[in-house]
Amino acid sequence: MRPLLVRSALLPLVLLGVLAAAGTSSAATFKVTNTNDSGPGSLRAAIEAANAAPDADSIKFAIPGSGAHAIVLATPLPAITNRVTINAQTQPGFAGAPLIQLDNGTGDQTAVGLDVAAGASHVMGLSITGFGTGVQLRDVGADTVSGSWLGLDPGGARRANGTDVSVTNGSSGDVVGGTTSAAGNVVASSISVSGASTTGTRVEGDYVGLRPAGDAALLDGAAGSIDVSSPSNVVGGTVAGARNVVYGRVALDGPAATRNVVAGNYLGSLGAGGSWLGNTVNPVYGVVVGDGASGNTIGGTTPAARNTISGVGCLFCIGSGVLVSGAATSGNVVEGNYFGLTPGGVCCVGNSIDVTVDGASNTAVGGTTATRRNVIAGSVVNFPDVVVENGATGTRLVGNYIGVDPSGTAALGSSVGVEVRSGVSGSLVSGNVVSGNGTGIVLGGVRNTAAGNRIGTDASGATAIPNGIGVSVQGTADVVTGNLISGNTTAGVELSGAVHSIVAGNSIGLVAGGNAALPNGTGVLVDAQAAGNTIGGFATAAANTIAGNNGAGVSFAGAGTTGNLVSGNRIGTDAAGSPGLGNGGDGIAFGSGAAGNVVGGAKTATANTIAFNGGAGVRVDGGSTAGERIEGNSIFGNGGPGGNGGSGITLANSGNDAQLSPSITSVATNGTGTTIGLQLLTPRAASFRFEVFLTPTCGPGEGRVFLGTRTVKSGAANITSTSLTVPVQPPNDWLTATVTNLGTGDTSEFSTCASSTG
Repeated sequence: MRPLLVRSALLPLVLLGVLAAAGTSSAATFKVTNTNDSGPGSLRAAIEAANAAPDADSIKFAIPGSGAHAIVLATPLPAITNRVTINAQTQPGFAGAPLIQLDNGTGDQTAVGLDVAAGASHVMGLSITGFGTGVQLRDVGADTVSGSWLGLDPGGARRANGTDVSVTNGSSGDVVGGTTSAAGNVVASSISVSGASTTGTRVEGDYVGLRPAGDAALLDGAAGSIDVSSPSNVVGGTVAGARNVVYGRVALDGPAATRNVVAGNYLGSLGAGGSWLGNTVNPVYGVVVGDGASGNTIGGTTPAARNTISGVGCLFCIGSGVLVSGAATSGNVVEGNYFGLTPGGVCCVGNSIDVTVDGASNTAVGGTTATRRNVIAGSVVNFPDVVVENGATGTRLVGNYIGVDPSGTAALGSSVGVEVRSGVSGSLVSGNVVSGNGTGIVLGGVRNTAAGNRIGTDASGATAIPNGIGVSVQGTADVVTGNLISGNTTAGVELSGAVHSIVAGNSIGLVAGGNAALPNGTGVLVDAQAAGNTIGGFATAAANTIAGNNGAGVSFAGAGTTGNLVSGNRIGTDAAGSPGLGNGGDGIAFGSGAAGNVVGGAKTATANTIAFNGGAGVRVDGGSTAGERIEGNSIFGNGGPGGNGGSGITLANSGNDAQLSPSITSVATNGTGTTIGLQLLTPRAASFRFEVFLTPTCGPGEGRVFLGTRTVKSGAANITSTSLTVPVQPPNDWLTATVTNLGTGDTSEFSTCASSTG
């Protein structure tokens, strides 16, 4: 028989067979005085009495005897249908650890421990174990679960629930945990927030997957989770004490998971003190956003909103600090976090991968202000820091430190800083510092862009923090523009099998500001059948400054590396044309079978300035290295100090089919112009393009100022002669010429110089 509760303003509260009176107040207090499943003094009887009462009541505990007490249920408790506070912290002797355990003895693994359907109810200080769901908050909302151990007995031993806390079915404004040290829960397995109309839940101040002290995982490999598939909830927060420490993951899952915030937490394999727990098996993910979740924020724009996400994955497994996945997953933001570090920014508590964007669209990682910057560092060896893959579109990776510490001055990198993989399109990697990695940025896929980054330097751009390769372009129609790419040991930019991609407007091999060298090994390396790419361009802003590098400014290698254009660049000099910043090797070097590429072009805007380099201005080396058109450029001062140790164009080992140079046979100046006579031995019928240059020094053939061109078709093997009239040239300078076989694309070396005065 359900106990009868009688209330009256004139009569004392009478509780039949259950508990003591609470005076004349309309709110009653019911006491649990034994561990029985039912009957007077039981928890079941107290809940039944509270349900029968019209107002918000309290259930307190006074079970005789010291130590912990277990209430083992033979049948599920009734749902809580009236507002009530169940406060097990009232049990005598309570000192922080629960003394009251509610345990499932029903034999039903789906049973619910406490089913809260009333709203504005509170569960405090219990150990709840062995249920399908430990505590269920449903239907109404404004409920609180705090100070409890869920899935742990009072001794701290695991006795798992299937789900520790479930917030569902339209419940709103609930709190799981709290911001004081006494309010946080210890959650062995999981917290679930589900349902499209379930909203406004705050999960805060909890230890999930950890021992009660927060200093170790419960069991190696048995990570916990917070799973949210509802809108507008907060996991963590920016106020003191809101941080959750999760040995495991937070998952934002499904199309109803929108506008959620995950902020201020320690996630992955960190303890309450923020140090690595040192487990042999770590969680696979820190935060997962997937299956259509949209508009969620991981982190925030203040230090208090920063999540520290570290210790995810292992040497032999692929895990990720943050995974954003699924074609329907869109518009999520990851900002202001630390990856692979301690909360103090100390290296390294590495993740396998720090951030993975897998098939999702319009994901933002970082932002345009320093407050949105993620520090992404310390990934496990042989894994990238950031991966964008499987058809992801519109990813924006902006303003982050990748491979360096929070100050931007020390290397904490991995094998690759950012890897944009095949099948990805429309990604923007912009305004980041990407340094200290094996390769800074890999661009695969189609129409992805790296713009305005500092790659291979510290945040100031003054000191090298080398990557092996700065940027490796491997896709189609990718763009590398406006970056400072310096200090990298192998190459600043590598076009490795890239097709129709553009490298424009970069500073490659200099410090920020461009007034001193900060060398890469090679400035730009074009290889592995890269085809149809452009280095530079016709517009002034497209010019790359490629100077100060230890090797060649631009180097081409490999059969099938063809159809590439180098135009409008400064190679060996800064924008002002200053000497002393030449590349240590050739300005441009062709070798190992690269063929059919163009340096410069027939229009003035395509001309490169190639000056002050330690080797030749342009070198074409090898009999299979042919068809390299070198036209319209300004080439001077190469060959080391004084510019006398090399030549403007060198054809070595039958490079460019050992195309013969022309001769200048005459120079005649009158009042209207200077006419230059040209002659070429042509072993076969062909069309040839002659170019004439003015150069101030008659040393190894070079040509500083392009004067003009004449195209001639020879009918047979013979000596082809022609002439070209240009504006009147100054006396005491020198003229040189080149010729290009328009059929083969082979350009000659510069001719022997001739006096401009004739």
